[in-house]
Amino acid sequence: MRPIKFRGKRVDNGEWVYGNLLYDKDQKNAFIVTGYWWVKEDDTIEIAEYKVIPETVGQFTGLSDKNGKEIYDGDRWLPDYNGLFELIVEFSGGQFNVSRYMWLRGEIIGNVHEDK
Repeated sequence: MRPIKFRGKRVDNGEWVYGNLLYDKDQKNAFIVTGYWWVKEDDTIEIAEYKVIPETVGQFTGLSDKNGKEIYDGDRWLPDYNGLFELIVEFSGGQFNVSRYMWLRGEIIGNVHEDK
């Protein structure tokens, strides 16, 4: 069974963060919770959560490319066998348009959010 995790670009600085995905009650703001937490001086718990740009959120496929890089929804993949085209990883119809065999024979070359 693959781990369920997400990535998204932070609103405040544009860096990628990885973890669990949450939305506010209106479903307008997305947050990634990284799993880091600490106890503050007043004995309350602080959880590391980051507001992210909703359009950049992508789910982990459970697969890695030939270089061991994790593959997420929105990644651009270049196959080894001809290099003439690339594939955009997409989640549709309850599944990703990828297979384990494909990823062993190609590599992630970017994503749709940074490489227009």
